[in-house]
Amino acid sequence: MTGLPDTEVQQALPYIDLFYILPNLLVGSYPKSQQFIPFFNNNSTFNKIFDFFHKNFQKVLVIDLVGEKDEYEIEKQFSTNIEVHKVNWFDYHVIPLNTLIELANFVIDFLNKPIDLSKGQNGVFIHCKHGKGRTGTLTNVVLMSIYQVNAREANEFFSQKRYVYNNGVTVKSQLRYIKYWEEVCTMGENGFKKFVSQTTKFLIKSVKINNRSSTSGNLFQIKIGNITMNAAVKFHITADTKINNVYEIDFKEVTNDICVEIMCVKRYIPRSFITFSLNLDMEFIEHKEGKNEKKIIISWNDMDGLRGFPLKGKKYYDSVTLIVERITGD
Repeated sequence: MTGLPDTEVQQALPYIDLFYILPNLLVGSYPKSQQFIPFFNNNSTFNKIFDFFHKNFQKVLVIDLVGEKDEYEIEKQFSTNIEVHKVNWFDYHVIPLNTLIELANFVIDFLNKPIDLSKGQNGVFIHCKHGKGRTGTLTNVVLMSIYQVNAREANEFFSQKRYVYNNGVTVKSQLRYIKYWEEVCTMGENGFKKFVSQTTKFLIKSVKINNRSSTSGNLFQIKIGNITMNAAVKFHITADTKINNVYEIDFKEVTNDICVEIMCVKRYIPRSFITFSLNLDMEFIEHKEGKNEKKIIISWNDMDGLRGFPLKGKKYYDSVTLIVERITGD
């Protein structure tokens, strides 16, 4: 692995989930968690973490990625040099690709701010609920941007430094968005912005659940929605269909970032579902066919995993096919 620096000290505080990725970039779980400090209460953990930052850095930017929790307040004694930036990012999901890029640049700009080095350096603390998926996604993009490494190298480095999990980012959609950024880096951010600016809208034309070895009569509900920063997903396309049936969708417009959710609607398993997220601009770039209509196939292994019972672990289909049209301006 080249380009990435070695951090000799990895765990910042004994028994507390706070790990150095870089000397001025730390990650961890939600700071009120008792997971790694069972003999102290939540406030003790919270205060220990922010007291550490208050004493060891000139200025600190805390990136709170937990969309499902309310924003917490920094106590007065720490507020002089600690700033919290709240991001509405929900567990097992992604945020819009443009927002992810802007957030990574925000972190990098903060780290690069001119400071009086005699008073210490600036630091950033990134956390979500467990400090793994959402935290790792943003951290990977930051590492790739600073050190010009690829997605695999960045995720391996994150995994090594955040060794309590030992496998880095694993949610398939989050990995997909990290790879999107790798693709953006190869074309240049200006090239990406130029391509995106040509899109006026996307239309989902059809959806199909594929299974080569079965024609099961199970009914599935497919939801497709825009990924926004105001809610986990805003679903506005719903289709009830069976295996290997093409469901035609009449001119349903979506944004460039979408989430697809598939649920088996048999009475005894109404809450079992699988999801995946896509940035449609990047899907068109990666296909490199020069056409404005694309067949996008997402295999079972590239989806985010089942949640709910009793479908968990049971494979009902091989892949999902979306036919998407990209409408460009003049």
